Amino acid sequence: MGARRGRATRATLTPGPDQSHGGAEHFRSWARRRGYWFCRVSDVREIMRPVPLLGEGEDQVWGLCDANHRESHEFLPA
Repeated sequence: MGARRGRATRATLTPGPDQSHGGAEHFRSWARRRGYWFCRVSDVREIMRPVPLLGEGEDQVWGLCDANHRESHEFLPA
């Protein structure tokens, strides 16, 4: 079993309530500051799924998507 994360641990891909609110531009600003990409055919929702785009390890580039569409992803810088 893995170790449980304490409340002080910050999520790397999902903003907590103290980092973001439901406003689309606020979320995109949060993502942009962290170098994430955003799927153009998705909307900002409570749960955004991380999608690995390029690289690996420390150099991994991530895209964020709500996964509520059937079209192919279209990632752009947040």
